[in-house]
Amino acid sequence: TSKASSQIEQAGHDTLLFVDGEDYIVSNEFACLVCDSRTLNIESINSTASRDEMELILQLYNMGKLYLPYEE
Repeated sequence: TSKASSQIEQAGHDTLLFVDGEDYIVSNEFACLVCDSRTLNIESINSTASRDEMELILQLYNMGKLYLPYEE
């Protein structure tokens, strides 16, 4: 999950996802998956996210704004 709080704000068919003072235009479904829990379900995100949304996940992770727990 994000180190800073995330929130969503609907804007038409797209949704603004706010993470650490930045906003990103994503689908409503993607924003809900990201914000619904303290941990991300990568399988759910992978099956619904667009290529741009998957790149956003990678970008947020690389910037240290997203933590993905190791699961065995």
